[in-house]
Amino acid sequence: MKNIVNLLWFGILLATTNIYAQYCATTNSGGTGTFMNVVALNTLNNNTSATNPTASPYYSSFTFGTNLVQGVTYPLSITMGPVGTYAGAIVSVWIDWNQNLTYEASEWQQVGTNIPGGTTATINISVPITAPVGNTGMRIRSRGNGNINGAGDACTVMGSGETEDYIVTINSTVGCSGTPSEIGRASWRERV
Repeated sequence: MKNIVNLLWFGILLATTNIYAQYCATTNSGGTGTFMNVVALNTLNNNTSATNPTASPYYSSFTFGTNLVQGVTYPLSITMGPVGTYAGAIVSVWIDWNQNLTYEASEWQQVGTNIPGGTTATINISVPITAPVGNTGMRIRSRGNGNINGAGDACTVMGSGETEDYIVTINSTVGCSGTPSEIGRASWRERV
């Protein structure tokens, strides 16, 4: 039994590790004031302030993320590192909602266009009710303020900033089951 569990765990780890190889590669060029120190979404709270990349391509992929439920809205918060070369950053997020291994413009949201160093920006992420259940990619990219980081820039070579990739697991909505109970509820005839 232990061997089966270990084999299953290895298969899950292998499957989640290879997900990034299927998405487009990115390159950023760093620059203090553009590094993301904390990414928080649902149960994900990743503090990378001590481990931010120090050389090109300024890219990090994480084999963990969070679970999201179809039709639910969650706050996404990004905390920027201290001011440095740049006073702030423009930050974008893409979540591959249709799981086609492409970060499309329709899957993009702008987190902020000039998030000052050392501060946090928060937006709401709404999971489409039609999002397929399963693992998918989430990419967050930063760039020095005053530069472009828009819907079509998930794979663009950037002259500043960094890229972080995560795995999010889409879960189905939980439907009702059973028969509604009349306990504690007056019938319409009793209310008249």
